[in-house]
Amino acid sequence: MDSLTTREWAFLIWMSGITVYLLLSPKFVEVKESFRELVKNLLVRQIITIMILMTVYVLTCVYGLLHAGLWEWHQLKVTMIWYISTAALALFKLESIKKDDCYYKNLVLDNFKLIVIIGFVVGTYTFNLLIELILAPLLFLIAGMLGIAQSKKEYKSLEKTLNGVLAFIGFLFAIYSIYMVFLDFGKIANKDAIQDFYVPPLLTLSYLPFIFFMMLYITYEKEFLKLQFFISNRWLRIYAKACALILFHVRIVLLERWIASLAFYKPHTVSEVHKSIRQIFKMVSIESNPPKINNSDGWSPYTAKDFLVDLGIKTGYYRFVGGNEWYSNSELIELDEAIFPNNISFYVIGNEHIAMFLKLILNVSSPKSAIMAKNKLLSSAKLLFTRATNLPFPDEIEEVIAKGINYSLEVENYSVVIEKHDWPTHVYGGYDINFSISCKQKD
Repeated sequence: MDSLTTREWAFLIWMSGITVYLLLSPKFVEVKESFRELVKNLLVRQIITIMILMTVYVLTCVYGLLHAGLWEWHQLKVTMIWYISTAALALFKLESIKKDDCYYKNLVLDNFKLIVIIGFVVGTYTFNLLIELILAPLLFLIAGMLGIAQSKKEYKSLEKTLNGVLAFIGFLFAIYSIYMVFLDFGKIANKDAIQDFYVPPLLTLSYLPFIFFMMLYITYEKEFLKLQFFISNRWLRIYAKACALILFHVRIVLLERWIASLAFYKPHTVSEVHKSIRQIFKMVSIESNPPKINNSDGWSPYTAKDFLVDLGIKTGYYRFVGGNEWYSNSELIELDEAIFPNNISFYVIGNEHIAMFLKLILNVSSPKSAIMAKNKLLSSAKLLFTRATNLPFPDEIEEVIAKGINYSLEVENYSVVIEKHDWPTHVYGGYDINFSISCKQKD
């Protein structure tokens, strides 16, 4: 379909008007400066190179579809919309894509869901231009308010209301589109419309290898920059890069683990580079088949690090940190939405083979929310104690955590220590509470 729909015209009119107003109005000098900075940042050599590569790749895909009889020139509009909304946007989401193991599968499945068909029909049958010009800012305003409401728990009721409003508007759009289908079925039951429907999914599928390649390239470039801090010899650094490319290839998680390990084990020879890489593969092998540990000595670190996964507290890889110490830690889990939120974290500490200390640390930066934070510590401590010892949770610990006092006890072969540390210089009177479990040391 060559011409723009009234919805697309409404969007262009509003965006053009707002852009011109912001750039010409003297009230928005800072906006103009920010816009110049944004353009300057986007015009750096690395970004331009990536955008050129992306454009060449997309043109190649389009050329292939053209020769396969699956693309014609009247698909140029939908192709340009896909280029901006999907292809270009994906390049700015590479970091989040890397963390999402299901991204590629979900992206493919999303193109074959019923909602795609509904969206296509709704986008085909639009209202007249005047109505679309009224709806565009209204929907933008509601969506913006919804985004704010979702970020604040106190606006939960407003979030439900706004979701209801959007659902009602969406329902009206769908009803109107169904009515128009019966009235003008030929608008979607023709070759051009069918091609407009299947071209974006085909472009998305053909674009997946490029996303994967760019993710590999950017990850390797970022990680290799760190090598200069860990390997001083230039030729050894080049050799280490070659080894990484050959041995890790597409396994970028292993590459990142190897680079992180070099902060504590800096190789100075070829054999030490080999040893550092072998250590990564050794850890992967152990993780896939963790050795059994006698509970009287401690815990398998590869089991212990997942004790609190059910509560959303997941640690990273168990790794060497110098001397004879190894550990794994979770991210700081924020417990509220204060300016300085309370948070909790979990640590597994030991040597290469055995985890000997399990520790929860609750940081109370906002004492007003201390009760909720302590309840989170208590629920986490209960699950950790039960999983680590296979024993019932001692009742007295609940009172100790609530009062925030120092306490220790021994239960069979295990020692439990609770420590509170005040922060004397903290403006709000903050503190932390540590809950740790360890096996008693044998004589």
